[in-house]
Amino acid sequence: ASDIEVRVGDGVVTLTGTVEDRHEKRLAEYIAEDALGVDDVDNQLKVRHGFWATLSGEKADDTESVERSAERRRK
Repeated sequence: ASDIEVRVGDGVVTLTGTVEDRHEKRLAEYIAEDALGVDDVDNQLKVRHGFWATLSGEKADDTESVERSAERRRK
């Protein structure tokens, strides 16, 4: 959780940073959604993957955040 930055404005919570797995990414989003006054969550968290990513913390999979953005645009 220490690698997550949370910004809030006009009822929208924006999550940025890096998490260890997709479960942590979803959990952070669910927690943000449950906060009083939140209308939407922009989950830009990236998931670390691979051996070198674990060591360096540099490589992240942002496929899921792209999919969520596309889903929001359809609504």
